[in-house]
Amino acid sequence: MIIIAVILLIPVFSIIIFRIFNANLSKEQKLSRTDRFFKENKSIFSGFAEIYSEGGNLLHRCEKNMKENDSFFIASITKLYTHALIYILADEGKITLDDRISQILPENVWQGINVKDREDFSAQITIKHLLDQNAGLPDYEAERINDEDSLMHRLILEDFSLSPSEIIEIARKFNGRSKPGGSKSHYCNLNAVLLGMIIEEKAGMPLQTAMEKYIFTPLELKETRAVSADEKIIPFYFVKHKLKRVEYMKSVFAAGGLVSTNKDIFRFLQAFFTGQLFSVQHIKNPKFRPIQFIPLEYGAGMMRMKLSFLISPFIDCPEIIGHSGMTGSFAFYCPKRKLYIIGTTNQIKPQPFKIIYKYLDALS
Repeated sequence: MIIIAVILLIPVFSIIIFRIFNANLSKEQKLSRTDRFFKENKSIFSGFAEIYSEGGNLLHRCEKNMKENDSFFIASITKLYTHALIYILADEGKITLDDRISQILPENVWQGINVKDREDFSAQITIKHLLDQNAGLPDYEAERINDEDSLMHRLILEDFSLSPSEIIEIARKFNGRSKPGGSKSHYCNLNAVLLGMIIEEKAGMPLQTAMEKYIFTPLELKETRAVSADEKIIPFYFVKHKLKRVEYMKSVFAAGGLVSTNKDIFRFLQAFFTGQLFSVQHIKNPKFRPIQFIPLEYGAGMMRMKLSFLISPFIDCPEIIGHSGMTGSFAFYCPKRKLYIIGTTNQIKPQPFKIIYKYLDALS
């Protein structure tokens, strides 16, 4: 019994010793250690991380084969820009978040995109459901039919383009995940693709033009733009395979088609959370629901992560809200620390959350 008790206590003592040791390190020592972890990580071929104070002061930057103002794929961080436009249109009275997509988009767009147990729930989907990722839509990129490869598997192998109608037709092949407005969210790009269509319909202009008018120009984001094939963009990787999927990113522009730089992303992120673009009431006290990528949650157009002591006993992992992307991109605000952290690992696997929390811990 004594031996069993000792064995069970070893992890507890390890945690206590690590926390005592970690608490006695200076901020500079923690940052230096985390920088080494970032730069010596063999799965990261290029990337950077920046931490800003709430007031906008750059507190720390680490980079690996990337310079300031290098353009990179921000992937699903693009969704924050799309969601910001929705909130702007709501503030202008052009939409309400409770509007059903069936009131805005043609029937051949929305019909049959959420069919579960032979019942079509598509007409019940609202703009808010799309923002919360709980419209019950299938993840058409990750799911497979019989022995066919998924779209995501195909994307690893080659670049290709899809029209909006092709995306919707592919999504219709899969069963809906749940009735719209359920207790769980199911993350998929189709939510943002549909929001992009709604923006174009209600703003009366292409999505890229709307972004330029309402976001890029007011915030002076001179290095943020739609991805194109003829520019220098830092590539991303799937393990050791270099990828540059321009055509596909263009196909899902509303969900992941922007290219940007470090300074532009921070400027946008700060504006997003401080009411410079839309009323902060839209993102105040949101209801977050778990998505399939545990432990991530989603609500009001934002990702959220917060790890308990049981899951992360060695370092504190407070709430962060914002967005990450498939390419290892990240843009988050940490309310407890009052810090912004942005960056990218340009790597699909692994995702960057370990790095994010190491830097937040270093500056705690």
